[in-house]
Amino acid sequence: MPVFFIIVNTLVVFGYGGLLVRSGSITIGTLVAFSIYQGRVFGPLQGLMDGFMALQKSRVAIQRVREMYDIQPNQPGGESLLPKLPRTEHGTRIEFKSVSFGYVSDQPVFSGLNIDIPAGETTALIGPSGSGKSTLCHLLMRLFDPQSGRILLNGVDLRKMNSAVLRRNVSIVSQDIYLFHTSLRENIRFARPDASDEMVLNAAKAACLHDFIETLPDGYETIIGDRGVRVSGGQKQRICIARAILADPTVLILDEATAFLDTAVESLFRKTVEELMAGRTILVVSHRLSALTGADHLIVLGEEGAIYQGPFDGYSQAE
Repeated sequence: MPVFFIIVNTLVVFGYGGLLVRSGSITIGTLVAFSIYQGRVFGPLQGLMDGFMALQKSRVAIQRVREMYDIQPNQPGGESLLPKLPRTEHGTRIEFKSVSFGYVSDQPVFSGLNIDIPAGETTALIGPSGSGKSTLCHLLMRLFDPQSGRILLNGVDLRKMNSAVLRRNVSIVSQDIYLFHTSLRENIRFARPDASDEMVLNAAKAACLHDFIETLPDGYETIIGDRGVRVSGGQKQRICIARAILADPTVLILDEATAFLDTAVESLFRKTVEELMAGRTILVVSHRLSALTGADHLIVLGEEGAIYQGPFDGYSQAE
C-alpha cells in the first residue's frame, strides 16, 4: 500500500506540475524543488508507517505466544490422564487403528491407516516422498491428533496419556534439527536437565560425537551459536542423537537421522544404538538402504496407506 501511494503521488505531482509548467504558472526549477521537498517529507512518513506495521505484526505474534501458554496440559473436560505408560514384558508396542489424517480436510495423508509396530524390535519405514512417513512420526509424538482412528502405545490411546509421560517414553531425531545458543553440554542435556556430566559424556560417545568435541578449545563448553550455526549438518544430527540417547526412551524414532553422516560413522552409530537400545522399540525412517540394514521388520507406505508389513527380507517377494 505505501509503495502504491508513492507511485500515485509521483504521477499526480509530475502530471499536474507538468501542466502548470506548460501554462507558465511555475518554472521547471520550482517543480524540481517541490519534488525534492516532497521526498524529504515522505521519507519520515514512510518510516512511521513501517513502524506501525511492525507493531501490528509484534502484537499478533504476542497473541500467538499467549495462546500457546494458555494451552492446558490435560484434555478438555478435565479427564484424568494416564500418569504412566503400562509396562509389558517385551517393550512398547505401537498400533495405528483406522487412522485418518490430513493437513487439509479434503486432502487426506492417511485414510483408515492400520499398522502394527512390534515391541522391542527395530522397524524400518519406507515410502515415496509425500506418502506420509514424517507425518506418521509427528502423529506418534502427538504433535497432531488424527481426525479419526486411534494410536495406541501398549494398548493405551495417546489422547488418554499425560503429555509428560509420552515425551519421556518416546524420543525423535528428525530432519528438522533445533539447537540453542548455548554450550554443547547444555544442548545435549536439554533432553534430560537433571543428567550428570558423566551421563552427557556417555551419550556423546554413543552418538560418535565425543571425539569431535575433544578437538574443540572449550570442549563441552563450546557455544555453538543460534540453531547451531557453528557446527556442520552431520554434527547437528549427532547432537540430537546424543539428546535422544540421553533421554533413555522406550521408543526411539529416527526420521532421516543419519542423512548427513558418512558411511563409517553411520555404521558405528547403528551398532551403538543396537547395543544401548536393546529391547526398545526403534522406528527408522530413511530413503537410504544403508540406514535400514539390520531392521527386523519393514513397513512400506504408498498412496493407499501401508502396502506391506512384515519381515524386512520378505519385501522383494511381496512386491
